[in-house]
Amino acid sequence: MQQAQDSTFNAAAIFTDVTHAFRSLLPWDGACFYLVDDQGGTFAHYLVQLPTEQLKLYRSKLASHDPLSPARFNDSDRNVITLESAQHDFDSGLYVNAFLNAYELPHEVELFFRDSQDRIIAGMGLFRTARSGRFRVQDVDLLNRVHPLAECSFRFLDHKARRKPCLRESYELTRREAEVVAHVQAGHSNRSVARLLGIKEATVKAHLFNAYEKIGVSSRTELLSRIHLLGH
Repeated sequence: MQQAQDSTFNAAAIFTDVTHAFRSLLPWDGACFYLVDDQGGTFAHYLVQLPTEQLKLYRSKLASHDPLSPARFNDSDRNVITLESAQHDFDSGLYVNAFLNAYELPHEVELFFRDSQDRIIAGMGLFRTARSGRFRVQDVDLLNRVHPLAECSFRFLDHKARRKPCLRESYELTRREAEVVAHVQAGHSNRSVARLLGIKEATVKAHLFNAYEKIGVSSRTELLSRIHLLGH
């Protein structure tokens, strides 16, 4: 349990250090760091100067349209890719219009960090406004030169650090709290959950309240929104 928490902390610390390093190298207006699980999915997102609703929109509707998704480059040797150079591989119109242009960040470059087996284990997206302009060839060359140094930091994360923790692990829920949350996520009412688990409705409410406290939400709606945002 503690390992999962420490892994998230270590990843966040690395993201923070890399943010400062890349900020000193070239200008950008927003950044998103993330870890990549064994299936190529992203989690543990760390946003810099980006709104959380943008991430929520991405996870709910646009991830499959992302031309810079790490799953698309796991078998490639490319580690620094601009949006413009990736568009010919995939129709990214929806991603560009609904995700980038809608938030006035039309320019993006993605960096992928790999383990010793050449699997992508983390990534970083840098974004620019139209006023800041596209990432130029010189910018990409610079990022390619410093990329190996940043990649070394991520290789300190062991396999457990890169495994997407389940909701119960992430928030130290008890077995019963996790069961109640799972049934609520499936759309069951408190009364229905009580019947399914063979416990009193008041007990369901107590478990749900404890889960709210641990996850940091105050309502059923916030709980479901948080679960969706985390990709569980």
